[in-house]
Amino acid sequence: MTVVGTQQVTKLYINGKLSKTLSRLSDNETDYAHLLSTFVFPLTTIGEGLNGKIADIKVYNKALSPEKISEVADGKAVKELNVSQATAAAGTAQHKGDTNQDVDWKKLRVGWKAIDGDGNTLDGKHDTSVSEKDSYFEGAHADSTFAVDMLKEQEISKIVLQWDRSPQSFKIQTSTDGKTWTDVKTVTGENVNTITFETPLHTRYLKMQGVSLRNKETFKLRELEAYEAVDKTELGKLVEDAEKKLEELGVTFADRKGYDALVEAYAEANSVYENALAEQEKVEEAEKMLKDALANLPEKEEKVTVTFDVDGTETAVKLDKGEVLGDNFPADPAKEGFTFKGWNTEKDGTGVQVTADTVVEEDMTVYAVFEKNSEPTDPENPDKPDPENPNKPGTEKPEKPDKPSQPDTNKPSQPNPNKPTVKPEEQKPVKTGDTQSPIWYLGLMAAAGAVVIGKRKKKED
Repeated sequence: MTVVGTQQVTKLYINGKLSKTLSRLSDNETDYAHLLSTFVFPLTTIGEGLNGKIADIKVYNKALSPEKISEVADGKAVKELNVSQATAAAGTAQHKGDTNQDVDWKKLRVGWKAIDGDGNTLDGKHDTSVSEKDSYFEGAHADSTFAVDMLKEQEISKIVLQWDRSPQSFKIQTSTDGKTWTDVKTVTGENVNTITFETPLHTRYLKMQGVSLRNKETFKLRELEAYEAVDKTELGKLVEDAEKKLEELGVTFADRKGYDALVEAYAEANSVYENALAEQEKVEEAEKMLKDALANLPEKEEKVTVTFDVDGTETAVKLDKGEVLGDNFPADPAKEGFTFKGWNTEKDGTGVQVTADTVVEEDMTVYAVFEKNSEPTDPENPDKPDPENPNKPGTEKPEKPDKPSQPDTNKPSQPNPNKPTVKPEEQKPVKTGDTQSPIWYLGLMAAAGAVVIGKRKKKED
């Protein structure tokens, strides 16, 4: 559904076809009772057979022509655009000295009506059934003119003039300043004149310069359309590439993931691509913006995790891949009886030491390494042995004294050279009851005891 409104008429299109028109119906410009400004939408035909809601609303700052509405409804690519519409226009309809100026048509049939977008229908109709009755510019003389200022220089590839009544002949002229005009082509008037140019006209100002009238009648110019070629082929490809890239990155409008430039460039490019009134200049700007965004994507941030393990208790931090640890360490851990020595890639401290300068390329776990503290020395008893280290220097136990040697009774006595040797046959057995033998034996024991006691006494002294 498309609603088109100008200062003269309101039109409703359904599926690209004109459905209803509202316009001034009376010849009297002050007949306000007939100046209709609204109508009820024909709901029986809008969305017929569709159970849903109206969405995808687009608002344009220019009235869409019947041709443009048809293109959009049929899904056709826009290849040209009327760049003269709703710009600035003026005409020389009268000569100085003309009488009867205070008449309705002279006041109503002015220049801007020929560039407002209210032109012929697709089948060429332009009567009051489809438009306001005075929706055109009228020139009263053969040399009457109609000029358009497109507000900036354009590349014009085609000009279309729709006539309610054409002159016999006219010229197309261009100008860079609106004062000095150059002839481009002389044309014979028809119901619709379509003039194409192999080489586009580079100009800001266009003029229809009347040459001769048809049967000395005034001419009535309903619409002048100046077209520039529009090529959205490259833009369409870029939009498609951007959609694939956004999907690959998992980016949405709600979650941009840092790709703001790409999201904004895509939104602008897609809007221009779908805009039926986008000029070629806008198309090229959107192409450049999206192309730059695709070529300068920020590197996808990849995070890695460093886990700090203190005797099984873990804490973790996340860093960008390739970043140094820096000050991302937790506070130095404390452990009673031990001193913290640092972080290491192995629990026993035999791995790589991890410091603030360590570059993290992947997930890793590092371990707190501790060293056991030494036991302090007791100042009042420095020689007191350390129970944890009994062999500590200065704590050796004194050696015990040698035990006194005992006589070996199993060994035979050595002969005394000063004592006479008794031969075996001369030895007499001790007889029981012999009084000499016990006395001799006791004497011998007493002598041996004196020797042992003497040795012990000497050692104790």
